[in-house]
Amino acid sequence: MWGPADAFHYVYRTLDVNGTIVARVSALDAPDRWTKAGVMIRASLDPSSPQAFMLVSRDKGIAFQRRATIGADSVHTSGGSGVAPVWVRLTRAGDVLTGAYSSDGVTWVDVGTDVIDLDDAPALVGLAVTSHDNSALATATFDNVRVQP
Repeated sequence: MWGPADAFHYVYRTLDVNGTIVARVSALDAPDRWTKAGVMIRASLDPSSPQAFMLVSRDKGIAFQRRATIGADSVHTSGGSGVAPVWVRLTRAGDVLTGAYSSDGVTWVDVGTDVIDLDDAPALVGLAVTSHDNSALATATFDNVRVQP
């Protein structure tokens, strides 16, 4: 989950043009310091798809990562230090996506907002995890998952 293409596990459904996904990453079993888990909205399952990912990592904290257009390099905005358990949220308003996190699921801190090329069409919204190590698996536990159109 970095650079111009992604490799990860993803559980998803479709989301119309506007909506929000919220989840608490309650645990992360991570082989790499950059192992990541969180909520994602992406245009397609193509590895180079435009996407937004609000995440928590094993050692690198909380972040809003995204790829604005197909095949572009990923962009990273740090949300500061933090580990699971943590709440993560992505909000979509057309092609504008905003990532936020919370320690309690009530008070939210916005990490970043960007325009992601989703063509004002239904997108894929769901839970993502990547080990950041092609030779090892990672496991994330999510709870309190909500998708609101």
